[in-house]
Amino acid sequence: MVDIPNYRALIRHYDAKSEGVRWQFWGLPDLIEQGFNEATLAYSFLRLEQAQNRTLYGALLRLHRADSALVRRILDRQHLTRQGFRELYRNVLGRAFPPAVAAALESAESARDRVVHGKNVPARAMREAVADVLDHAEALNDEVLRIAGFRPCGDMRGIRGSRRVALDKRTTKWLMKGLGFSVRT
Repeated sequence: MVDIPNYRALIRHYDAKSEGVRWQFWGLPDLIEQGFNEATLAYSFLRLEQAQNRTLYGALLRLHRADSALVRRILDRQHLTRQGFRELYRNVLGRAFPPAVAAALESAESARDRVVHGKNVPARAMREAVADVLDHAEALNDEVLRIAGFRPCGDMRGIRGSRRVALDKRTTKWLMKGLGFSVRT
């Protein structure tokens, strides 16, 4: 957990992140400056969950050569819980979700849960939770780059590579079913 005493410190924390993380959380500075702490926290988690979906999408295309249209359709229908994402991450990327990467998010999830359920959460705790989400996104970016060769936070054009041929839709469907996705047969 990072000490974020005021909104300026949170903006500095955001500015210190990589270009890809800043791209992923592009609307954050405006929300921070407007002082909408609850909205800022909700937006942070929205964009993080999009990055998690991008992680699975990119890994399925890059590592498993899955059909992109079918992967997108299945991911859009997939209900992802916190634990469910970690299980799918392990299945798709072939490695467990690193505890160090997960640790950056645990206190932020606690603050998010309290806010969403209408509990009183100090503004400083919300700012620190947003900083933790940014730290987690940076760690996720680094980890996925190391394992799969791409960053889920940032531009993912050319993820598969121009010469790699995708699997057909039927094979992709069975691949995803075997990896643990909810696939209608």
